[in-house]
Amino acid sequence: MNRYVRKLLPVLLFFISFCLSSCTSVSDHHGKLCLAKKGKAEFPIVIAKNASALTRTNAVVLSSYLRKMTGAGFAIEEGDGSAGIVLGRQEDFPALPKRFDANPADPQRTEEYLLFTHARGLLLVGASDLGAQNAMWDFLGRQGYRQYFPGPTWEIVPSVPRLTARYDEVQKPSYIMRSVWFTFGTYPERGLLYKDWCQKNRMESGFTINAGHTYDGIIAKNKDVFLKHPEYLAMVGGERKGAKFNVANPGLRQLVVDYKLAELRNHPEQMSVSMDPSDGGGWDESAEAKSIGSPSDQAITLANDVASVMEKDFPGRAVGLYAYNQHAEPPTIKVHKNVFILVATSFRGTSLSLKEQMDGWKKQGATLGIRDYLSYPAANYDIPARCAGGFPSHKSVGRFKDYHDWGARLYSAESGDNWGINGFMYYSVARMLWNVNDTRFVDGLKEEFLINCFGPVADEIRPYYEALSSGNSPVLAPAFFRRLYESIQAARLKTPGAAIDARLDDLTLYVRYLELYKKYADASGPARQQAAQEMFSHLYRARFHSTNHAYGIIRDLSGRDRSLGWTQEERKSFGRGVPLWEIQAPPEERISPELSLWEPRAPYEKKEILAIEADGVKNNPKLDFKPVSFSQDLVPAAPILTGEKTIAPGWLGGQAVHNILYYTWAEKAGSEWHVKVTCGTDSKGRPLGKIRPKVELWSAKEAEDVPVSVAEVDVEFGKTGDLVVKSPHAGLHWIVLSGARWQKLELDPGKSWTVTSSSDIPCQSQGAAETSTLYFYVPKGTSIIGAHFTGRGVLFNPEGKAVKNFDNAGYVKIDVPQGMDGHLWKVKDLRGGHFLLLTVPPYFAPSPRDLLLPREVVEAGRK
Repeated sequence: MNRYVRKLLPVLLFFISFCLSSCTSVSDHHGKLCLAKKGKAEFPIVIAKNASALTRTNAVVLSSYLRKMTGAGFAIEEGDGSAGIVLGRQEDFPALPKRFDANPADPQRTEEYLLFTHARGLLLVGASDLGAQNAMWDFLGRQGYRQYFPGPTWEIVPSVPRLTARYDEVQKPSYIMRSVWFTFGTYPERGLLYKDWCQKNRMESGFTINAGHTYDGIIAKNKDVFLKHPEYLAMVGGERKGAKFNVANPGLRQLVVDYKLAELRNHPEQMSVSMDPSDGGGWDESAEAKSIGSPSDQAITLANDVASVMEKDFPGRAVGLYAYNQHAEPPTIKVHKNVFILVATSFRGTSLSLKEQMDGWKKQGATLGIRDYLSYPAANYDIPARCAGGFPSHKSVGRFKDYHDWGARLYSAESGDNWGINGFMYYSVARMLWNVNDTRFVDGLKEEFLINCFGPVADEIRPYYEALSSGNSPVLAPAFFRRLYESIQAARLKTPGAAIDARLDDLTLYVRYLELYKKYADASGPARQQAAQEMFSHLYRARFHSTNHAYGIIRDLSGRDRSLGWTQEERKSFGRGVPLWEIQAPPEERISPELSLWEPRAPYEKKEILAIEADGVKNNPKLDFKPVSFSQDLVPAAPILTGEKTIAPGWLGGQAVHNILYYTWAEKAGSEWHVKVTCGTDSKGRPLGKIRPKVELWSAKEAEDVPVSVAEVDVEFGKTGDLVVKSPHAGLHWIVLSGARWQKLELDPGKSWTVTSSSDIPCQSQGAAETSTLYFYVPKGTSIIGAHFTGRGVLFNPEGKAVKNFDNAGYVKIDVPQGMDGHLWKVKDLRGGHFLLLTVPPYFAPSPRDLLLPREVVEAGRK
């Protein structure tokens, strides 16, 4: 090397390094594009000259968030897309350094977008304004931004002093429709927050299908026509009546087509119209209607008529309906290409598995989606054991990939504005609906959520969310409330900061609701009325927090519980989700149409929330024993009960309630189970007339999350129906019974039967007039039987001595004398509630032969 060059080498290297650092200051040593550093933006945000109002608004939003994250000011300029942080529709920029295959004319592809970095900037360009908006939130999300639940309390804006990026990818959603909607709706202010959450989590779909029940609406809007033409209605019991149609009638079909075309003319913004039948039964029983085919064939015949005419007059528009109830079975006729079917995951009037059902519809040409039930206030009222809340399992999240693999491209789910229990699930669902292959994130997302939202007190709050998870069988009782309050209080004591403290407020108000619901559920007479009023007041005052589906609970429970003596004025107020006594207005004006605009009672103040928390710890006693967890991998207990075969059989109450689960065992594949039900009377002794009980048989060896056999039959009053189910597997099975209450239930005497006493499926298959005498097993080494009960009954030890008479709801701790472990104990005359076992396996059976126990318990008992 020349000695002069050698002398100058350090200087040359420094100069080259300086030039590179100056000329490529927008890149780091990993080749990432540097967008901001040291409080200075490297690029402006660039929009097109003809940018829409939405994109201009989003540019301001992006600039604002980038300033919060980096401390840098990002200017907004108009440009051709060749440089800068480019935001907007691809078609609006003539000089983009890269493009993607966008088709903005296709309503099913409007959400697609390109993320691309190059030496002169970043592209956040979409097939449409919505696609660009999705690109923006995706970009911010990759930088650590999160909106876990609606509202500023649950927003995470990270500090990113040096903002870098490196992308070259096109994104599109796994599900082109992602609709999670609230039963009954919610308050206007909550609705705005939810819309904001949807935008930030890419849940604002560009393509939507209307599929709600519509037949009854058509009848209501054409009353005069149907009065003049009763032949348009279904023949039911020899009469033309109800809310189903005589699809065989040409006049009816023309009326429906004209009505739906007019709907589109009046609402040109609609992408689709619904042709879903009215809810319930009542299908046409006439020969002319049956000649068309099954209820599914009739529904599709009418939907095809509408789709065929729409294709000419409104090209690109779709027809939607559910595969649900009696029209769940795949049709025998082809489905028009513009008819979209949302397959319901519950209320399925078919013996097919969900996959088989979807395969059948797909075979006939249907474009498929899922109609799901994430939450329903009339069934769960935001109670943990009834919700899939807390932290969802891999299986519950992974099912979205299964649906997608089976052909679903649309998703619509009934849910609730109940983020206190279901919030993390909703956030997880949003992630999965965009990318079904993202299942690996579940465990990591839990930790991310806890650290982002609770930082230094994540360890204190982790037990709170774990306790709420339905898999942990939470029971509404003082010890449970105290456990939750103590987690919150432990976090407060560390003074985590204002943002985290605000989130703890939401947690406190949710626990308070659980206390008030428990108080209401256990009360009767005037005390129940007072408890309901207190609960409704709490829900309404806490509506600004992400806690409960206050609007839905108030609307549903106020009408459902007829034991409460609400006035007519109060009931009208509840219809708006508003407790009348919470409104500041003169009595003479309380029925004003402007009711919802009156000034409400003030939301909770901080001092009130802290007082609730302190009282919650003070007034709820601790549990003086530690619950023990057991697996659900059940096997026959007979091998460890050889000395107890002579025990007199007990009795499993013969009156089942909706959705009770019974475990059973098959010695070999191909086994059959017979379940007999007798149609009886309702709770007031009135004949039921006709019921349609359904039996679902599930197998532990079935890979799919579907029953292996389903049987359903109509049973008239006083008659008995025999439901037969069969399995291709040996081993553990369980049966779920659903339908109306019946007078008598007879389980197959040739099979073993065990019921679980966990809180999510409590052992309460009997009413006040029905009793059960059942056995449970106390493993060797057990010193305490810890339990929670709400009904009545008597507990007997293995020697046949009565040791406890249950007559008041609550927790109980019973000592197990030496030598009485490793044996069966008995609960006699159990009625009217549940007996939840917390320190021993939570399984009951009427005899040793019937009892199934966790595999680990049986194996330990053999030693």
